[in-house]
Amino acid sequence: MGAGAPHWTFVSSCSVYADHWVPGADEGAALLEPLPEGEAGTPETYGESKSAIEQLTFGLVGDKADIVRAGLIGGPGDGSDRYGYWPARFAAATTDPVLVPEIPGDATQIIDVRDLAAWIIQAAEAGLTGPTMRWSNVVPFGEYLAESQRVARATADGG
Repeated sequence: MGAGAPHWTFVSSCSVYADHWVPGADEGAALLEPLPEGEAGTPETYGESKSAIEQLTFGLVGDKADIVRAGLIGGPGDGSDRYGYWPARFAAATTDPVLVPEIPGDATQIIDVRDLAAWIIQAAEAGLTGPTMRWSNVVPFGEYLAESQRVARATADGG
């Protein structure tokens, strides 16, 4: 069945990397040790679980595997509401102030699920294989909040 397919795609996670604090790291950065076979995954071992699945995928299909290491994925259907919260909060506030964290320079980074899906389809059509990182540009949290507020106001004004 699957082993005969010319191309496989597995959506992994940037959580597989051993060190998340290395600016500019690429796909060749060190990975977490895979979760041992038979050990139940937990939220605390998410990265190790993804690392184990990557290893298993490469073991099963070798160089036919496209491993997409995505960052935070947002957009329609995102149950975590990590990024949809702020525009909705500003829209609901209308005239009330909104309390926000005092971290304007902290980096934020998310990829829209629609953009990621389009890229995955293009990569499959092109036969791209190997590990690749997929995320958006870094945006300071303060800029993200300002844009969220601008969009909320424009939406409320009918624009």
